[in-house]
Amino acid sequence: MRVRKGFVSNSSSMSFVARLDAYDSVFDLARTMLDIWMRDHFDEYDDRPLHDRDAEFLDRLQDWIDKLFELEDIGFDPNTPVKIPSINFDSWIVKKSDGYYCNTSNNHCQWEDLKGIIHRIHEGDDDDGRFYVPSEYFFYDVVQDIMIKRLPWREYRSEERYCRHEREDNRPYTIEKFMLESGEIVCRKCDQEKIDDARIIRESTR
Repeated sequence: MRVRKGFVSNSSSMSFVARLDAYDSVFDLARTMLDIWMRDHFDEYDDRPLHDRDAEFLDRLQDWIDKLFELEDIGFDPNTPVKIPSINFDSWIVKKSDGYYCNTSNNHCQWEDLKGIIHRIHEGDDDDGRFYVPSEYFFYDVVQDIMIKRLPWREYRSEERYCRHEREDNRPYTIEKFMLESGEIVCRKCDQEKIDDARIIRESTR
């Protein structure tokens, strides 16, 4: 039996490969995707004023773009694999020898504006797993400002798959856990102090 060692996804997922000469780096592709999302969001309003909620969202998009520029300014490798937000779930980008590979959300129709796309795969079409980003990479998580490795679900022991937080029915939350560069598996809700300590920009600018 063949086991896919990539990310578990759903029917809204897609993967694409972009030519290496289409972007200067992984960071460049990630910034382009965030910029397209920002431009599309602005276009929805035309001449209407932005609501506070939307203005805050656009500020966050700009903040994530600025983080990637700041990392380059402090000497971070711009071809470090990157995790950025997108609709429904996140986009994971990595550079390989033949292109930039990205797992992302199919609900982002704006990705049609990306240049240099040489292959696009929707969930269910990928028979051999070539277009799934392997889980062995550590990715820079632009939202949390940390390096993380996303582990396939079956690599967790059963007691590590769930976390118990306050909720009315006393059932455990299903939380996406991840591995820090230290090798420690942490929970996004339980281990905020450890996550804060692992932040890159804060550490490098002390």
